[in-house]
Amino acid sequence: MPNQISTNEFVLNSQEVYFEYRIQSSVSSKLTLSPLGLSQSLTWNDRAQDWVIVENGQFDQCENYA
Repeated sequence: MPNQISTNEFVLNSQEVYFEYRIQSSVSSKLTLSPLGLSQSLTWNDRAQDWVIVENGQFDQCENYA
């Protein structure tokens, strides 16, 4: 599902390996990683004065199609 707040890119080639996470707007956000390696992306909601989950877990496109 497209995300309006951020974009992700994974690069693997003969010279480098990295994961790039770009913020597309001026939204306060954070990315957490659990001890099991599961990621969670959250943004700050001013009205609720709380963090809201935007993305949860480690999914790739292959998992969507089993």
